[in-house]
Amino acid sequence: VDQVNRMGCPITGNSAPTLRLALDKSRTKQTLHRAGLLTPRTCNRLHARLHFPLIVKPRREDASIGIDRGSVVRSWPEAKQRLALLNSEAIVEEFIGGREFSVSILGETVLAISEIDFSRLPRACPRIVTYSGKWRPRSAEYRGTRPVCPAQVTPALGRKLHRNALAA
Repeated sequence: VDQVNRMGCPITGNSAPTLRLALDKSRTKQTLHRAGLLTPRTCNRLHARLHFPLIVKPRREDASIGIDRGSVVRSWPEAKQRLALLNSEAIVEEFIGGREFSVSILGETVLAISEIDFSRLPRACPRIVTYSGKWRPRSAEYRGTRPVCPAQVTPALGRKLHRNALAA
């Protein structure tokens, strides 16, 4: 415990400014970019220079709210339809498939690396963690995603994940 909230109670976790930043995906991406960290190419409106597939998600949500099977789009008409469905500020970025890791930090110490195993997801589901995948135990997405901790990574990849997590 190294923080105290406004009521004088000790707390753990991120500070209020850090949480506020993390809840705005555009500002988070700008901050990471200024720190020299790579993020997928993005825009806040449709832009012809992005390459498909894209992921369209709410700009200011947490816990995968607004993210579902339809979030990954493969054409401009799909992207426009998704933006209309969200009916709020959205962020559009190039979708980068691959492994998904979580790296927790306590102070300056990187804890074990966790990975989401998508191998049990139905073929029709994009390899992303959706709202259902996090919060609806009866859904195919929830049953099809499994956290693995510690993740099986090479020493070189482990060092890179540690370095990037601390830099972030």
